[in-house]
Amino acid sequence: MSGRLFVIAAPSGAGKTSLVKAALERESNLRVCVSHTTRPKRPNEIDGRDYHFIDVPTFKTLIDADGFLEYAPVFDNFYGTSRAALAEAFGRGHDVILEIDWQGARQVRERTRDAASGRAGCTTVFVLPPSRAELERRLRGRGTDDATVIARRLRDAVDDMSHYGEFDYVIVNDDFERAVADLRRIVVGPADGSFVEFNIFKYSRMDDGRVVAEIEATPEAIREAFRDLPEVAAVEIQAAAGDFQRVAFTPRAGEDLRPLVFEQVRQHNWNLRELTRPRLSLEDIFIQLTQKKKG
Repeated sequence: MSGRLFVIAAPSGAGKTSLVKAALERESNLRVCVSHTTRPKRPNEIDGRDYHFIDVPTFKTLIDADGFLEYAPVFDNFYGTSRAALAEAFGRGHDVILEIDWQGARQVRERTRDAASGRAGCTTVFVLPPSRAELERRLRGRGTDDATVIARRLRDAVDDMSHYGEFDYVIVNDDFERAVADLRRIVVGPADGSFVEFNIFKYSRMDDGRVVAEIEATPEAIREAFRDLPEVAAVEIQAAAGDFQRVAFTPRAGEDLRPLVFEQVRQHNWNLRELTRPRLSLEDIFIQLTQKKKG
């Protein structure tokens, strides 16, 4: 039987690798799928343990052979997750963690999505630093990069963090042991991905509960389809873009309405262009973190 797949992403300096290493040490059935990369091996790294180091032509050959579940260019190099390595880990009955960036996470979600339910076949986690200032301090404290590289990593980190809302869970790594405990709760949590409490925020506090979708149907048809569903408290038609309506659905009891919306769209044979759960902005998160510490 295949295990569960977890995708962990973070900006450089957020502490993702240390968190995953600690979780692996404490969860015996958990394995990390070692990525392939074209970047040069660092002196303290071991091929096959830290990465599978290959050259660009070999990497591109694997791309052409559909050998990667996901891959992306990062800092002028390629990184990718081998389908064969993942299949081997699942074949042994292990749960598997992928340490990848948001681009890779997006690919994994789409390539593991179930056609009938619309659910991705993975659980995604994004690790945030407690502040931009702390992220910069951590990057400078490594002592492995010059000022130019650090400045670039900081710019890229801002872009990386803007994608945190695409993930199922967010862990704020301001206390390492607590962050490890949060990650372990997610990993050993219910297979259906139901509510898990985690560092600083509960999932329900990360957003206002609404689900936003772009549906190719008339406003009247959309309202009629959702009118008598007990899970839905309100349906708001926000805007139109061509034949698509942008619609906000408010749950009656804090439920995640995405599976319900997807099923209604499927039953009515409508086209769906977006289905998201909007989150608080990064600035709101950092502000609330600061206020909590002052309190």
